[in-house]
Amino acid sequence: MFPNIWSYKTIGFGGRVYGPAIIAINVLLFYYLLEGKPFDRKLIIASLLGLVSIALTTNFMNLAVFSVLVTLLVINLKKVFNPIYFTAIILTFIIVLWFLNSPFVPDLVSSKMKYVYRPWEYGSLKTRLDDFNQIVAKENFGPFKKLFGEGFGASSQIYRYNPIAVSLSRTYSFQEIDNGFYYLYHRGGWTLFMIFILSHLYLMYRITPFKAKLGF
Repeated sequence: MFPNIWSYKTIGFGGRVYGPAIIAINVLLFYYLLEGKPFDRKLIIASLLGLVSIALTTNFMNLAVFSVLVTLLVINLKKVFNPIYFTAIILTFIIVLWFLNSPFVPDLVSSKMKYVYRPWEYGSLKTRLDDFNQIVAKENFGPFKKLFGEGFGASSQIYRYNPIAVSLSRTYSFQEIDNGFYYLYHRGGWTLFMIFILSHLYLMYRITPFKAKLGF
């Protein structure tokens, strides 16, 4: 549940702790959705521990996934249009939104709130889009590679320019680049990419509960 807080290498900017991209609580919440299980004491304790992990890593992706899964677990879709139930949901949403914009949240979190309303201005997103454009511009795949990719060990070279500290500008080599869809295509071509899409469509078909489908 917790990142490696005892290793000095995990401490990042502003005291942020580098943690896993997908935390255990999100997997556990989806399992509860999949099995149609209600919130219980064990899940409440696990959720509190998961929130500690999210607070340490200040990972907005995990926070968004966590919030959506908890909402799907708690909300009763059959009562969502009941006036009292609907009002309670709106009030809860307003309180959470107020809190995230209040002076009570850590500076590291509040500094990211503007990107929630304007995600296209997020530096990390801009970097990934630039990385993706560089890779596509340099691609010289023939018909065979377009179909089957470059195979295991495919990597990409990307030059990142740092306007603040030009001396830190350098070329990066990615074994598994953040642009996951492109990596699938790079490694296995359209064949692997279509297998990925079709397998997810099949899983969506096999998942029965409507809430679990939304969570997936």
